[in-house]
Amino acid sequence: MTRTPSPVVRSSAAVKASTVERSRGAEIQILVGPTDGAPNFVTRRFTIAPGGRIPTHRHDSIEHEQFMLSGSMVLGLGQREVEVSPGDAVFI
Repeated sequence: MTRTPSPVVRSSAAVKASTVERSRGAEIQILVGPTDGAPNFVTRRFTIAPGGRIPTHRHDSIEHEQFMLSGSMVLGLGQREVEVSPGDAVFI
């Protein structure tokens, strides 16, 4: 029998941030994920300080969707670099 997950509404202010592994000046909050009954979906909030970075990496078994709220950053996408700004959506 498949369990139907309950809807979740959660303020990001209620979720503790933790340091992103191997990063400089980057924090992550897991806002919705498997512990909420979403086994194939995770909503994460990243906060990256000016000059901060997350090291180059890849996940071959999952997709990434990102939406820029504020600031700007350069993403390495394969062999190219793209600057993203507020309002930009990214699918990797």
